[in-house]
Amino acid sequence: MSLKLGTDIEVLLLSSKTGDFVSSIGLIGGSKEEPFLVDGGNLQEDNVLAEFAVDPSDSKEGWREGIEKVYGLLQHKVKEYDLTTIVKASAHYPKKELEHPMALVFGCTPDLNAYTMDNNIPPDPETVGTLRSCGGHIHVSLEDVTQDENEKASFIRILDLVLGVPSVLMDADVERRKLYGKAGAYRSKEYGVEYRTLSNFWIQSRDHIDWAYDQVEAAMDRYLGGFRITRDIGDKVIECINEGNRELANELVELHGLEVV
Repeated sequence: MSLKLGTDIEVLLLSSKTGDFVSSIGLIGGSKEEPFLVDGGNLQEDNVLAEFAVDPSDSKEGWREGIEKVYGLLQHKVKEYDLTTIVKASAHYPKKELEHPMALVFGCTPDLNAYTMDNNIPPDPETVGTLRSCGGHIHVSLEDVTQDENEKASFIRILDLVLGVPSVLMDADVERRKLYGKAGAYRSKEYGVEYRTLSNFWIQSRDHIDWAYDQVEAAMDRYLGGFRITRDIGDKVIECINEGNRELANELVELHGLEVV
């Protein structure tokens, strides 16, 4: 089948003058409800983070080029600041950058847990403090496969294995999981699913971007071939991702022939 992928990615802004993390509020102009449209996608402010979304593509090359293009447009939009995607996916902000009401808005739309089928509870603004984190969400079209919610969850659990487990070894940031990034996090969409477990680490290079695409393709091949995550495998995947268990990640990578870059 023809795979079609889109993405939305959050990044941190850093002041090159002070070295402090800076809120994106008022710098981009787009919101969830009314994003700032650009060629190939859109830009928006999400809490204090800068976010860019890329239109879906049916090829790895098109997806990679779309990400690089829209990311470049965001860089131009906030050219007075440094984007820190490569550096880290979470940071503690100065309190003065968190005074705007939007800096206390988390989880505008609940996401689901593919293992329990319950809504994940968004972070509590009262307990989060100054920590903010960035996701690298992957949108997958399943129009030709299924609209059944249980089958969507089955596919998400496979994405956890082939993307989420290797990310424990590839993603140096561990703070984000205090807020987001638990195993099985997804949103159901009319076109398919939005996989929300990964941080933004995978856009740090072309090799990483290609890895993400290839692993979604591998997950689809496994799904269409009848592979499913059993309770035993699922329990290990959940522990691996939620606890950042690198030893278990290495075990699962070797056992299931997963790719790490």
